Parts: sequence; C-alpha cells; structure tokens
Amino acid sequence: MTIKYTDNIIPNMTKNTTPSVKMYEYNFEYRTLIRNNNKFMRYYDSNWETITTSLPTEEEYLRGNTLEEVSSIPESAWRQLSGDVEICLYTDDPNKTEVQFNVETEPFTLADEFEKQTIKIIEYTDNPEQDESIITIETEPFTFYDEVGDSFDTVYYTDDPAKTNAELEITANYSPLDEIDGDFELVTWTNEIVSNRKELRLTALPNPKMVFPLRDLDISGDLKKIILSFNVPESPMQGSVKLIVSNDQGKNWKVIRNGNWKTIDITDLSNIKREGMSPTEINSLTVEQLYELSPNGTIRLAYYLEQNSFEDVVQINSLSTINTATIETPVVHSLSIIYDELDKKYSGLMFMDTNQQYYTTSVGEILKYLDMGTMIAGQTSLDIKILLTNTYPFNVENIQLWAEHDVDGLEIQLSKTNNPFISEKRLVYDQRLNFDEILEFYVRLTVDRTAQNGGSFDIRVSADPN
Repeated sequence: MTIKYTDNIIPNMTKNTTPSVKMYEYNFEYRTLIRNNNKFMRYYDSNWETITTSLPTEEEYLRGNTLEEVSSIPESAWRQLSGDVEICLYTDDPNKTEVQFNVETEPFTLADEFEKQTIKIIEYTDNPEQDESIITIETEPFTFYDEVGDSFDTVYYTDDPAKTNAELEITANYSPLDEIDGDFELVTWTNEIVSNRKELRLTALPNPKMVFPLRDLDISGDLKKIILSFNVPESPMQGSVKLIVSNDQGKNWKVIRNGNWKTIDITDLSNIKREGMSPTEINSLTVEQLYELSPNGTIRLAYYLEQNSFEDVVQINSLSTINTATIETPVVHSLSIIYDELDKKYSGLMFMDTNQQYYTTSVGEILKYLDMGTMIAGQTSLDIKILLTNTYPFNVENIQLWAEHDVDGLEIQLSKTNNPFISEKRLVYDQRLNFDEILEFYVRLTVDRTAQNGGSFDIRVSADPN
C-alpha cells in the first residue's frame, strides 16, 4: 500500500491567517501471478518468467503483473500454457473480499470439456429438511448398448431376507442374424419323402441411413424462414432424425453449435447422429445464420434417419422457405419470337415425356429436368419412360442412345422395354425412324451404398440421315 500526499493552501479566510489542508489518499496494490504446472509466473518482456515454485510471499506477489498488464497478455502467450491455469490475485485492500475475471475462450460445451470422463455433481444446502436432490441433465439420445457395449455384469443387492433370487429382463431389438456380416443363405434339411414348399418370413429393422439430395435449396432473395415438416417418435430412444447442411453442393457438411458453423465428419454415421442438428434446430435458424453459411443463397440439407422399432414413423414430410413477396410487378414491354421454317415444331431428335412435352428446345435450352426425386444410398429407382421423336424433315437410322455423368456411385441403366427391363449401357436401334415418328425407351438409376453426393446426368443420342 502506498500513500499519496497532497498539500493544498487555502486562500486567506481571516486576517493574518494562512491555513493549509494536508490530504492523504491510499493506493492499494493489485498484483497477479499466473499458476501453471506448479509454477507461479508473470508475463514480462514477451515471455513467461517463473517467480517461485512454492506459495508466493508478499514480496514475490509485488513482482507480479498489474491488472492492466494481465489484460494485455496476447492470446498466443496463453496458448503456450498447458493444463490447468490459475490467476492468483494479491491485494492489501482490507475491504476487498472477492474478485471477478472475465475470460474469453473459444465456444465449448460441457460435453466437449468432460468427454470420456466421469463427473460428480456435489450440492450443498443448509436446509435441514432436504434429504434428497434431483438433478436433470439433458444429453444427446443414447441407448443402453451405447453405454455398456457387448457384455456387462449386473450386480443385485437387497436387504429383503425373503428374496432368494433375482430376475433381470431386458427388452431389445436383437436377432442372432445381427451377428452375421454381409449376405448369407439359409439352407433347410428335411427327411420328408415329399417335401412341401418352405417359406421364410424375415422381419427386420433397416440400418440407419443418410439421405443426400441431388439439388440445392434456393434461399436467395428476401428470405424469412425455413420450414421443415417431419414425423419423429416422441421418445428419442425410439427413432431419430438429424440434419446436416452444405454450402458447396455437398462437398463439405456443417452443423451449428453455440451460434457458430463447424464442419462435421460424415464418414461415421454415429458422429452424425451425435453431432447433427434436430429438425427443431433447423426450423429455429435465423436468416443471419443462413446467409452467414451461404452468402451465394444456396444450401443443401442431408438427412440421417434411424428407426428403432417397427412402430416408428421417421420421415421428412416437406421442406420449404418463406420469402417476402415484392410489391413491384414485372412488366413486359416487348416480346419478339422469331422462327424459321425448321423451328416451328422443334427440329432434331427430341426427348419428350409421356405427355409429349419436350425436355429441351432445338438449340439445347433446358425446358424441364427428368426429375428422379431423392435417392437413398443403396436404392434403385423406378423405371421412367422417355419418348424420342424425329422432327427432322428427313428420316434417320443407326440410332444410338447412351448416358454421361460424373457422379460417383451412380449407375444409369437404359432398356428398350420395361417388362422385362434389360439393362444396357448403350441402346442401338437398327430400325429407321421416319419424320414425326416416336421411339420409346426406359431409364432407371442405381445408387451405390458408398455414394455421398448427388448430381445430374445427360442422355445423348446420335443417328445417320437416311
């Protein structure tokens, strides 16, 4: 403690009197030492300097940093310390009973801090009538198997002298077939002379699946909100839906935690189940958070679906956006359409749907896509009929059809018929296709289990004039 002295002379109050007032001010010391790995240190000249390794004395504390100096220690210096860090404050102010420090850190949760550790919660109360405590902890959904694994011991204790044995009943979705990896065959032996037809009925729950969409969701414009309609069981132990978001067409996936977007590893489904966002979290995203994720105005949502019982209904009903309508109505000032004689009916070999609506124009402008919907990894789509018509003013022959794409895990199958569907990479027709005649063929997609991203594909056609 230091004493500041001020000597003030007061002007003449009475004749021949010049009184003076001596003022004293107490300046209390506030010094800090940083304790780390049993060392008491101060930050001096861009380095940590050890003051002592035992309990500091008053003289050693006075060599520590002032509060202003502690506030100016750079982040890079704090990162040099490992393990527990204590800020020890010394003061000779007799009226100071407590002190508070504000520490800025990277956002974290208790789950991140205590992961894979056993924690104890201790409660103190001076209420003599309280004999128990109730603590509610909100966690990510988990199952009994997640905690104990493949084997465990159950220890039962009772002070009931009439109890001679204990029974443990566990209800679980389990079958011995779960222990078999990969495909298997069931072989039946019988000594019946005339063997009747045997039937095997197998009821099983699907494995958790990731559903990756093929296209982005447009959130550009004056977006107000994203609305996700879903069906999820009331109990998280029954089934779950988790979502992840991409802003680069499915190359990287992210979730929001503590108000910040972080990248998530999608190679492990259990990681997506643990870290993914719930549908409620998606619906609560603000416009600012969405635009922070994707300034270009497009995002892509992938879904983790898990069903734990046969009664579960786990599904996404719809995904939509709410935008503010503009009050300005576009006005067409002029419209000019120029056709030459060949374009009146679209010229070329043209693809159409079953309603004979064109997919493209004669110059390749896309009018509509062949939308196969959302495909799940390991799934095969339905057969889609496509019509090929000749609008050239001449006949063609040697017609060939094939598909082109660069989507990993996607197989495009073509067939001239759908019953049966005979899959071919390239369809070759030796018939002649006259002007305005129609040729039909079928397309279906097969998505490999390892597929991660969606995409688009093209169907090409070539022919020779006849």
